[in-house]
Amino acid sequence: MTLQTFEAELKEAFPDVYETAAPKGKQRFVVWHRYGRSSLFGDNRNQVDAPKVQLDIVTNIPDDLLVDDICAALWRMDLPYSVESEGYDDEYAAYRTILQLVVV
Repeated sequence: MTLQTFEAELKEAFPDVYETAAPKGKQRFVVWHRYGRSSLFGDNRNQVDAPKVQLDIVTNIPDDLLVDDICAALWRMDLPYSVESEGYDDEYAAYRTILQLVVV
């Protein structure tokens, strides 16, 4: 899957998805960024170098279902993820969930 397809699929689940940063003033959004590659080796060479991606899901609504909607979109894309952090973030003055995954 390309990163463009990945972003398009996320936007189907929730339109306010942005690469790298959200526009100022947004209080409910998803930001994704690439932070490296995960490599699969075989026959003495790299067979696949898939991008590692972090998703930051930010909302000012307590008990928002946005995280569940994004996780469901990842499930439909057959992309396993890990929840790295979740809770209130003073920097955003909102709830923030961080997911990490490899886009294959």
